[in-house]
Amino acid sequence: MKFTVTYILFPFTIMSQLPNKPNIVFFLADDHDAFHNMEQYMPNFQELFGKGGTKFNNHFTNTPVCCPSRMSILSGKTTHNHNLTDTLPPHGGYTKMREMNLDAEYLPGWLQQEGYNTYMTGKLFVEYTLEYGEKNVPVGWNDFDAAVYPFTFDYKNPVFSKNGGKPQLYPGQYNTDVLAQKTLAQLNDAAERGDPFFSYIAPIGCHIGVDIKLPLPTPPAYPDVTLTAPIPAPRHEHMFPNLTVPMSENYNEEDRSDKPIWIKHLTPLNANNKTYLDGMYRSRVLSLLAVDDLIGDVVKQLKANGTFDNTIFFYSSDNGYHLGSHGMLQGKKTCYEEDIKVPFYVSGPGIAKGKVSNIRTSHIDIAPTLTALAGRKEIPISVDGSIIPIFEEEKLNDAFLVGEKPRGDYTGIEFWGSKLDEGAAIQFNPNPPAEFLFPNFTYKGVRMCTIDKFICYKYIVYCTGDYELYDLKKDPFELNNLLPGRNQTIPNELSKLQNRLDALTSVLAKCKGVECTNPIQSLHPENPTLTFKEIMNSRFDEKYSNLIKFKYLNCQLAFGNPLPFVSALPDPFQSINKRDQPQLFQVRGPVEDFGQDIDSMGEFSKLNFRALLEITQSIH
Repeated sequence: MKFTVTYILFPFTIMSQLPNKPNIVFFLADDHDAFHNMEQYMPNFQELFGKGGTKFNNHFTNTPVCCPSRMSILSGKTTHNHNLTDTLPPHGGYTKMREMNLDAEYLPGWLQQEGYNTYMTGKLFVEYTLEYGEKNVPVGWNDFDAAVYPFTFDYKNPVFSKNGGKPQLYPGQYNTDVLAQKTLAQLNDAAERGDPFFSYIAPIGCHIGVDIKLPLPTPPAYPDVTLTAPIPAPRHEHMFPNLTVPMSENYNEEDRSDKPIWIKHLTPLNANNKTYLDGMYRSRVLSLLAVDDLIGDVVKQLKANGTFDNTIFFYSSDNGYHLGSHGMLQGKKTCYEEDIKVPFYVSGPGIAKGKVSNIRTSHIDIAPTLTALAGRKEIPISVDGSIIPIFEEEKLNDAFLVGEKPRGDYTGIEFWGSKLDEGAAIQFNPNPPAEFLFPNFTYKGVRMCTIDKFICYKYIVYCTGDYELYDLKKDPFELNNLLPGRNQTIPNELSKLQNRLDALTSVLAKCKGVECTNPIQSLHPENPTLTFKEIMNSRFDEKYSNLIKFKYLNCQLAFGNPLPFVSALPDPFQSINKRDQPQLFQVRGPVEDFGQDIDSMGEFSKLNFRALLEITQSIH
């Protein structure tokens, strides 16, 4: 069967209005949520992004967990289109990325084709592994220096592999500081080469820690693994001793009788739980201080080598994070605002300083935005996102957005698999009580909000048969589920609303391309510019009441074939292309002098980490 690859046009007239093709630096934090205002403790962040850039206040991840979210950032695709639905194999991680050849068409490769040198440091995914003798490096990077699994979240003994070489252990050195030195070496190399560059910098702050006791045991013995709170750099351990977690209205929600079965029976948080959460919040903040130092070091380096003034900076996180919300301890993966809303900031030439933008954006918008910024005129239509209008001057945005897909008010939300409360995993390591493990946690839904939030709803369908519907305008903390019962009769007006949101969920559950930003076009091809308010008109009642309702057939862990649900629309298809790996630069910095071949500590290449995988697979 032949597949025709169609392209959408992206303008490059914007580039003629900037001095040169801008360098692009992208900071991607880990589990940094948008609700607890941890940025206020980061002075370098505030200087570059707070006072010096634009905050996009309504930025969302479509799947609130790291590997799916990170692949969406790099590919511009929703999770059901790239199909990395978990953090570890068989349904996620680097292993599945390579099996599916997902690095054939994604951001770093597109930027290379526009003349950019591309650099990566830190966490690609939780699971980046390699075998000795193989240059196991994803396509698209000129220099790739990645954290190696299972040491990905080891704050005190990080392990990296440069361009697929032997894993190097940095014993007793702080993870983010090692990453910072590697990043600075790459940026120095980029300046010396003189071409535009893309630097993708992915520290592990403020993810929880995975402490692996050294030396490693001789196989088949398993390593001693402990889950911990995020660990700060030693220089920051004493700071902010009295921090407590900010409490919103849904903190330790008392009445959860309207919630799905997985949450309604949780035991309310007690005084010990609350003290624990205060300590966890402080640990998260302190671990981000090293990330803040990293930001300051990067800015200083770029100013010293003369590239700062032609660099556009981005900051975001893979997903959000909850602490005490709705009576849960801590973690991500839920559909609630704390988990799906993430920071997104832009700074640099042409970007407004100190501005807050309320337009809706999401992770699938990042790849097309950066690709257009680099001057590319066309990318495959498989990209599901839209270009974000990042510039201050309307004439720059007008040039930037010519031919742009229409930006809608809709964000698709989807998740596969199970959920383990991370607080329980840490406190009861390695055997948390069963009440904190939710094995069938697969869901899909839609968040529909106009820019002024005059109309704002969230609708979620679980594979277990549970539903959630919130009026976010009246109920921003999601305290009142309007659909609490599985089989209860609901009022007519609420039924009309559910019918519309259910139809939108059917589109977004398997959308491709422009459907993912404007699902209305699939429901009303005769008039794709209809607003949500307009489709609520009674003349469409019969149309929506007659559509097949979205319903799961089972709780699959991936976007399989056949599809695990029925809906109002036909099935999609996906094609994948291949290409070759370009030149690798082999950048070397002073920090490399401290690295140790990890095989000097035991037969690492033969060690079976199945036990470690079982301990950690539900928390990443």
